Amino acid sequence: MRFFFYGTLMDPDLRAAVLGPAAARLVLVPAVLAGFRRVHAPGQSWPVLIHCAGARVDGVVVDVDQPSARRLVRYEGPAYRLVRCFVCTVAGVTFHAVLFLPHAAGLRQDVAARDMAATRQSAHPHATDENAQRPRLSASADGRGS
Repeated sequence: MRFFFYGTLMDPDLRAAVLGPAAARLVLVPAVLAGFRRVHAPGQSWPVLIHCAGARVDGVVVDVDQPSARRLVRYEGPAYRLVRCFVCTVAGVTFHAVLFLPHAAGLRQDVAARDMAATRQSAHPHATDENAQRPRLSASADGRGS
C-alpha cells in the first residue's frame, strides 16, 4: 500500500517506533500533494491537512506491507480516515497514494477562525478581540443611511 506522509511520520525515530524493524526497509521518495495546506491541529502540536486551492504540501511517498499499514492505521487512530490522493514526485512522476485526514468536521472552521484571529492581530498588534478596530458602516441598520 502506498502512503503519503506529511507530518509526524516523516520523522525517522517516530516512524521506527510505529513500524518497528520494517521502518528500516522503507524507501522514502520526496513528493508534493496539491490542493492542500498543512496546519497545526488546533490545540495540538502535530500537523493536519485541509483543502486549500492553489496550495501544496511537501512530504514523502512510501510503499508499506499490510502489517505496516495496519500499524499506521492503529497509530493514527479513529480521529483520522484514509483518503486516496495523487502526489507528484520531484522527478515529475505522479503516484496514486493514501493519506490520513482528520475526521473532525469542525477542524476547517477552527483553523479558519484561528487564521482570521492571527490576521487581525497582525493588522492591529495592540488590539485584543474585545477592542479590535472594526470599520464603521456608512448606512444605518435599516439601509437608509445615517
